[in-house]
Amino acid sequence: MFRAITSILGALLLFAGASIVIIFGNLLDRLGGNDHATLGALDVIGGVIALGGLALAATIFFTASKAIARAWLNSSVYSALVLGCCLMVYLIAENREWRLDATRRKFYSLSPQTVNYLKNLRSRVEIAAFHVPGEGMSKRQILSYLDRYAQVCPRVTIMTCNPVTQPFVARQYAANVRPGDIFIRLLDAPTTGGARRMRRIQSLDEESLTNAIIAVTVGQQSEICLMQGHGERSPDPRSGTSRDRITALARLVKDIGFEVTEWDWQKNGAEMPDVRSAILLSAGPQTDLAAPERQAIENWLDRGGRALFLLDPVMRLGAEGNEWKRLMDRYGIELRPDLVYDAKAQASLSEEYNLRFPVPIRYGSHPIVANMPSETTAMVEARTVRGRKILSPNASVVEFLFSWNKGALEVDLRQALPEGGITKKLLQDIKPAEAPLAVAAETRRPGQTESEATKLVVFGDSDLFTDRMMSGQTVPSTLFVNALNWLSASENQIAIPPKKPEMPALILTARQERALQIGFVLLLPFAVFFGGVGYTLVRRRLG
Repeated sequence: MFRAITSILGALLLFAGASIVIIFGNLLDRLGGNDHATLGALDVIGGVIALGGLALAATIFFTASKAIARAWLNSSVYSALVLGCCLMVYLIAENREWRLDATRRKFYSLSPQTVNYLKNLRSRVEIAAFHVPGEGMSKRQILSYLDRYAQVCPRVTIMTCNPVTQPFVARQYAANVRPGDIFIRLLDAPTTGGARRMRRIQSLDEESLTNAIIAVTVGQQSEICLMQGHGERSPDPRSGTSRDRITALARLVKDIGFEVTEWDWQKNGAEMPDVRSAILLSAGPQTDLAAPERQAIENWLDRGGRALFLLDPVMRLGAEGNEWKRLMDRYGIELRPDLVYDAKAQASLSEEYNLRFPVPIRYGSHPIVANMPSETTAMVEARTVRGRKILSPNASVVEFLFSWNKGALEVDLRQALPEGGITKKLLQDIKPAEAPLAVAAETRRPGQTESEATKLVVFGDSDLFTDRMMSGQTVPSTLFVNALNWLSASENQIAIPPKKPEMPALILTARQERALQIGFVLLLPFAVFFGGVGYTLVRRRLG
C-alpha cells in the first residue's frame, strides 16, 4: 500500500512540475511577457517539484524486493530513453524548422518575387509587429507569418511587442503605436541620403511587407500627385460607393512606397510637382482641361515628367474634351469619342435601354503587361486609345491592352447620342474589330537616360481601378504597379496578387449519392450488427 501511494504521489509531483514549466510558461508568453527572469523562475520551480516527485518515486527501490526493483529499473531506463528521443526530436524541430506547403497555389509560401529579392538582400532589416492579446491575429499567427521572411533571409529579424504592457519599447518606433501596426526598420546605416530607415504598415500581407522592405532598403521615394478640379475619383473612403472611389488604389500606392499628394490647377496654379520624383495621376476626369492648364502640363512633361491618365469615355466627361485630345495628340496618342461594346453581348441589348457590357481584355507586348496573372478580367465602360504613327526616332507609342478576340464594337457617341442613344440597330451596323484600350508613350531626347525621358500611360477606363474592381480581382493592382514601375524606370515595386484558398466543390451524381446512402444507412449498420452477433456466438461455442 505504501509503495502504491508513494508511486502515485511521485507521478503527481512530476506532472505538477511539468505543468508549471509548460502551461504557465506558455500562458505568460501569450500575454506578451518577455520577462526572462520570470520564465527562469518558473523553470526552476517546476524542475524542483519534478525532481522531488522523481526522488519520492525512487524510494520504491529501497522498500521493494530485488525482482520488483529490477522491473522498475528496466521500465525507468526504457522510459528515459523514449523521453530522451522525444526531447532530441523536439530540440531539432525547435532549432531547425522545416515546412512543407502542400497547397496547390502555395498558400503558405512566399511568392517567387519576394524570395528572389530577399535572397539578394544585403542590409539587415527588422520587422516589429505590435499586438494586444484578444485583438486581431494572435501572436502565434503573426510569428508564423513573419517567420517565412526570416527563413528565406537570415538578415531579416522578427520582433513582437505588446504596446500596452511595453510602452517604452513601442515609443522607440513611433509616438502613437496602435495594435496591429507593423514597423519595418533598416538596421544598417543608409547608403543614400534619401533612404528611409523605417516604415509603418497596417496590413499583414505579403505585398505590403515586401514593398515596405524594398522602400527602406532601396531608399527611392516618389510621390503620386492626384489631379483635382475636374471631378476625378476620390480616395476618400467616405465619398461615393465602391464603384466610384479609389480608396484601395491609394492604399496600394502607399503600401508600395509612394507618397500621395494632390495637385489642383485652381489652387496651385503654375506650381507643378517635382519632375524627378512625382508621377501625375488623373483618375476619371469628368470635365475638360483649361487651356493654360494643358500648357502647364505639357511644359512639365517636356522636362521629363511622367503621367498616368485614366480617361473614361466622352459621355462621362460631358463634353468633347478638346484640351485632353490636344494633350494626347502632342505625344502620339489618339483619343476618340467612342464607347466600346462587346459584340457577343449586343444580341441581348434592348431597344429602349442603353445597357453596359464589360469588355474582356487581352494583353499585348510591353513591360507593363509582362508576367500578368492568369485571370480573365474586363473593362466595364471603356473607350479606344490608339497610338499614332510617329516619325520621330526618339519617340515611341505602344498599344498594350486590347479587346478580346477582335470582338469589339466601337460606337461613335457623336452619332449615337443625337439619335436617341445606343440601340441594337446601331450596334448591328458596326463591324466587330480589335479595339486598343491602353497605350504607353515615351519621348527621349538625345542625351537623356530612361529615367529622364517623358513617359505617359493612358487607360481608356477608370472603372477598372475602383474599389469594387480592386477588391475582386488581382489584374487591376498588377497593371497599376507595373505601370508605375515603367513610368519610374524602376522594378523595385512588386505586385503580388493575393492568394485565394481553393474551395473545390464536391458534386456527386445521383448514382453516387444513392450508393453512399445505401452503404452508410443499410450496409454498414447491418455489418456491425451481424459481425458482433457472429463474434459473440463463435466465442461462446469455442468457450
